[in-house]
Amino acid sequence: MVFLEYKFQELAQILKSNGYNKVSTIQAPNFLLKFLGNFDREARSMRGVIGKTYNADVSSTMNTFNWEPIHIKKTILDTAESINKLI
Repeated sequence: MVFLEYKFQELAQILKSNGYNKVSTIQAPNFLLKFLGNFDREARSMRGVIGKTYNADVSSTMNTFNWEPIHIKKTILDTAESINKLI
C-alpha cells in the first residue's frame, strides 16, 4: 500500500518557503477552533475535520495505470501559481 499523508501546516510551509508570504504556518489549538465555530460560519464549517487525519491509498491507481504521483511540492506550487493567475 502506498499512503499519501500531509498536514496542512506542512503544505503551508512549502508555500511560505517559496515566496507566498500571506500563508500562515501557525496552527491554532483544536479547542479554540471548535469554540470559534459557535460564532463564525467559516470556523463552524471546519469543525468536522479538526483533529482528524485522512489517508489516501493510491497503490491500486499506480498499478492499474502504471502511474507515479507528482511530488507534493510541485503540485502545491503549480496550484498556487494557477490561482495567482486567476486573481
